[in-house]
Amino acid sequence: MTAGRLQERSPYETDGDHLIGRDPRTVPADDWPDAWQEAKQGIRAIRMKCLDRCGGDQPEVRKCTVTTCPLWAFRMGSVPKALKRRDARRRDRSVRAEGEALRIPPGQIGASP
Repeated sequence: MTAGRLQERSPYETDGDHLIGRDPRTVPADDWPDAWQEAKQGIRAIRMKCLDRCGGDQPEVRKCTVTTCPLWAFRMGSVPKALKRRDARRRDRSVRAEGEALRIPPGQIGASP
């Protein structure tokens, strides 16, 4: 992973101009490939762990009923589409809420509290 593309100088004085992680919601798609490769490797490692626990029997990984396992959703070697959609919806709501919080009603510009 090329850290430089995913880090930035802190805008906060208390951080003393140190590097901090960028807000992932603002990172352009072109800056993700290296980091995404590492994430894919992690998901492959989860798949391999599940295969190991099932004695290498792929159908048993598919049939796994240990839904309390934190790896269960990723046992097939990918991020479930439903999780991706849910996270995208949450991210969109969060961005909209931040925008609403920053919006000043027209009658309140320059008005005293």
